[in-house]
Amino acid sequence: MAGIDFKQPYEFSFAKVILNKKLESGQSVDVEIKTDEGNNTVLRDSKGTTNSFSFTNFGAKKSHIFYPYPGAQSASTIAVFEDLSDIQIRNIGAEIRRFEIWGKPLRGDQDIYK
Repeated sequence: MAGIDFKQPYEFSFAKVILNKKLESGQSVDVEIKTDEGNNTVLRDSKGTTNSFSFTNFGAKKSHIFYPYPGAQSASTIAVFEDLSDIQIRNIGAEIRRFEIWGKPLRGDQDIYK
C-alpha cells in the first residue's frame, strides 16, 4: 500500500494485526511503516527480535500489537507523520483479517519534516 495522506499530523502509537486463525508453527507477520516518500521510518520491522509476531515468540495467538521497540529510534526514524508512503506487511503463512494503525492527532501547525 502506498500514498495515504491524513491531512493532519499524528504521533504514532501502535499498529495492530488481527488474524482469521491463530498462528501455527512456521507462521509469522512483520510490519514496517514509512513516511515522507519513504525517507523516514515510523515503525521499523521487528524481524529477529522478541517483538516479532511469530509462532515461535508468541505461540498460537490471533492478534498482535506492534509498538515501537527500544532502540528503534534513529536519525531516519520518527514518531510523527501526516502521510504514509509505504506500508510493508511481511506475512508468512498467516491469514490476515484486519490491519490497523493507531496514532494521536496533533495540531496542524507541526513542522515534522525538517
